[in-house]
Amino acid sequence: LAFLSLWASGGVRPQPLPVWSAVALVALSLGTALWTGLTHSEQVLPRRDSGSYLQSAVELASGHARPIQVPAESVGGTDVLRIPGVTLGSPAFYATGTPEHPTVQPQFPVGPSAWYSVAWWVGGATATFWVPALLFGLSVLGVGLLGGLLAGARWGPLAALATALVFPLVHVARSTYSESLALPVLAAALVAVTMAARAARVADIGPARSAAVVAGLL
Repeated sequence: LAFLSLWASGGVRPQPLPVWSAVALVALSLGTALWTGLTHSEQVLPRRDSGSYLQSAVELASGHARPIQVPAESVGGTDVLRIPGVTLGSPAFYATGTPEHPTVQPQFPVGPSAWYSVAWWVGGATATFWVPALLFGLSVLGVGLLGGLLAGARWGPLAALATALVFPLVHVARSTYSESLALPVLAAALVAVTMAARAARVADIGPARSAAVVAGLL
């Protein structure tokens, strides 16, 4: 999908921005990523979604498979697992398998964990905790571009600043939530839809189709 999006984006007609607006958007995006990255959470226990995604990412980075295999000997052997009430289930993880071949299945979808597992594989905990902040910086940039397209160049940086200060978004940008991955994709898709609609309005069919393809893929 990423390859197809890049291929289709080659046919999208660029939308120029004033230099001051572009510089302001880039500065706000970088500043937001730096701020949320330096103040990132270190939530690792699966009390909320972010802890579950992180634990799943760590396992995917090393085990590369789901459900997660658990050696029976590590919990006292198969006889212990046959005792009523003894389970490997925990918050955000389901006990699966049999006493002879116990496994656990994470509750949430594999997509976010798969992306975060790449960060863990590349740079360990530090890289993983910084990924949501960097993605939030891209989200701020995307919303700023959208604001500039819809309301004018002067409003783009204001839209970006407002997004960077919304506390629920800042909260998820500091932990390994799935929303951190969805936000920049959503913002980019909305920008592509806007560009497709504008190109179609002036009968610029080629760029309109290309932008619509990018929006659909995102």
